[in-house]
Amino acid sequence: MPADRPFTTLAEVRAERERLRSERALHAERVQRHWDELRHADSRRRLVLGSVRALFPADAAGWRDVLAEGGRLAGSVVQDRMRGSRYKLFWTGVAVALPWVTEQLLEPGRLAHLAQEARTTLGRIRDRFSGRS
Repeated sequence: MPADRPFTTLAEVRAERERLRSERALHAERVQRHWDELRHADSRRRLVLGSVRALFPADAAGWRDVLAEGGRLAGSVVQDRMRGSRYKLFWTGVAVALPWVTEQLLEPGRLAHLAQEARTTLGRIRDRFSGRS
């Protein structure tokens, strides 16, 4: 029923009320399914890991952007804390230079190799600790 047209009969009001009740019941069922799924630790783990993976891009170009933005944020935060002009000048220089440095250091295959090495190291640490238990 359009909102600009008033109801003319009581039957229309009842029909609209039933339609809204069924919509509400459908929404309540979806919310309940969502909460039931979130009760399981595996579902929560998948959500957290998916969010963390989305934060860290797989390609080197995305990493450059992440690091450059992180440098700018860190520079601005530290710069606000420092009172002297030398400190502000230093952190402004860091914030400006960090994108250039990351672009020079990160090659497309280099970051993927570093990520693979980190995964291997973490796997070895897990194996070592699980062997001690």
